[in-house]
Amino acid sequence: MSVQELAELINQVCGLSIDWGKVCIYYCMATHKLKVIDWMAVLAVVGQKGSGKSWLIDVLRRLCYRPHDICCYDKMTSVTLRNELEKAKEKTAVIEEGDLYPNRRELERYLINRVDKRRTSVIPITHQVDTKHGTKWVTDKFTVFGATVIHDRHAMVDMAADRRSILIDIKHQKGKHFFKPDKAYLRTLTLPSFSFGNIPDYFIGNGISDSALDTWEPLIRIANGAGDDEWLVWAWGKVAEMSDRLSDGQQFEMEQVIFGALVQGYSEASAIGLMPNKIAQDPLPLTVITETVKKQYPYIHPKTISTELRKMGIHNIRNIGGVSKVITTIEEMKKIAKEISYQDDKL
Repeated sequence: MSVQELAELINQVCGLSIDWGKVCIYYCMATHKLKVIDWMAVLAVVGQKGSGKSWLIDVLRRLCYRPHDICCYDKMTSVTLRNELEKAKEKTAVIEEGDLYPNRRELERYLINRVDKRRTSVIPITHQVDTKHGTKWVTDKFTVFGATVIHDRHAMVDMAADRRSILIDIKHQKGKHFFKPDKAYLRTLTLPSFSFGNIPDYFIGNGISDSALDTWEPLIRIANGAGDDEWLVWAWGKVAEMSDRLSDGQQFEMEQVIFGALVQGYSEASAIGLMPNKIAQDPLPLTVITETVKKQYPYIHPKTISTELRKMGIHNIRNIGGVSKVITTIEEMKKIAKEISYQDDKL
């Protein structure tokens, strides 16, 4: 089948435009070149229930190189996920229900490790073992480089993971009926023959960051080898958008939003719109911060928020009366605000 035919099929399956459908197809084609590439971004398929993303995943599973299925669940352990990703090295990990994994940041850190063959593909795990001479620490290394297609309900929260992923955002189209390919139909799908081309000159320079180009490079090279000039012009726009987003510093936006929610929560609790002088006496429920942050990051997990707060320097987050609460001081808040360049009249 041709790339155009497969992109049209994806349009029928979930409503993606032809250009975004080609992103999926070129990604699948790139997975067949894992042995000769050093950087393979994550393809994150995001959408609400009923958007057709499961049917899209079925198509991609059929077309990608050596798919290895991983289904996340709410009690899945770090060891289980790590071992499954190791089994998927030099293959395509097809991760279902990514939003069910209990530790979002951990999941995304593992995905980051899959992207870069030369730098981050080896995960060192240190543990204790018993020997005849006593207990000693041993470090095992797990190689996890490979392609990743993740079926999720929201985009990457970790900004390092975000810039190493290509987001396929499927919008729910109420009332539209999609084509649901069965197993017999899926077996008829094939990729066209293809080869790697070069990166077109206009992708290099012109304000395009190396990070953005690295993320899209395997797809661009395949599209160039196929002579798909029209898609390449479209893709240049997407790479430029990603480059602008990174250069504007938006990858650091989340910690600003979380800290801002903390400031806002204490200010609203004071009833006068300013930070109270003795906030340590009035612990703030983590839910107050979560509700504010969710307006910008609808699917963020409370554990991610507490992790970010601890990274900033707020380590006193305790369970009080069955509710997680943040305990800090005005001095600590001002110090953090200065360190992360946060400005607010409420402080």
